[in-house]
Amino acid sequence: MRLGSFCTGYGGLDMAVEHHYGTTLTWCSEVDKDCNQLLAHHWPGVPNLGDLTTIDWDQVEPVDIMCAGFPCQPFSHAGKREGANDERAIFAYIADAIGVLRPGIVVLENVAGLLTLGGPGIVGTLTGLGYDLRWGVVRASDAGAPHRRARWFCVATDSEGAEWRTEEHETVGATVGSAAEPRERSSATSWGCYEPAIRRWERTVGRPVPAPTDDGKLSSRFVEWMMGLPEGHVCDLGLSRTAELKMLGNGVVPAQAALALRLLDER
Repeated sequence: MRLGSFCTGYGGLDMAVEHHYGTTLTWCSEVDKDCNQLLAHHWPGVPNLGDLTTIDWDQVEPVDIMCAGFPCQPFSHAGKREGANDERAIFAYIADAIGVLRPGIVVLENVAGLLTLGGPGIVGTLTGLGYDLRWGVVRASDAGAPHRRARWFCVATDSEGAEWRTEEHETVGATVGSAAEPRERSSATSWGCYEPAIRRWERTVGRPVPAPTDDGKLSSRFVEWMMGLPEGHVCDLGLSRTAELKMLGNGVVPAQAALALRLLDER
């Protein structure tokens, strides 16, 4: 099946969707230059449609599934929560694409704050387009990660569309289906009460926890490990530490998204 991706970032949500449904990324829509460098590296040859607010969807190849981890700043409790008044509130453009291309399945991800701001409007829009929805909040810790990172996930299916078959594949990022012992433990950090959680994630990811700091600063490789990504997925591309941390901070934990799909997808 074909997958179209909005606001793709480092592709964490895409990894989960590809894993769960057995899809292949057909096109993506991303404007951040650093993310675009990563996408070109990991998904070579996949067209990047660029700014989704300017696309003529009648000219775009239809896909079976769309996914979007659209900007969270308008809805996050960490920001001003301006909702639809925030210029980064772009779901209306995604809805336009859904209305034209009519994918059988739509997978969405955002902050948990969407439950009380923005979410009702999104649910109403998709329902008006003829989609049935299931949504809920899943934490990264629910998938075994040593941090909470609660996120809202939604699976919408075309109520008039075909039946969809779920296929389970071997891995999502470096986490799903893996319970191997880490290769070796190289960190001498004392994790205190977090020690069991760190060791559990080491077993899940299959590699040891990196040092949390580098020259006294938060290590992007540690954050990459915390997100459960394949080693070097973000940090081996020669990007600046600032760019790496920004990308990781905006990204999706693949194992968390995979768990959400298993919980929300009824087929």
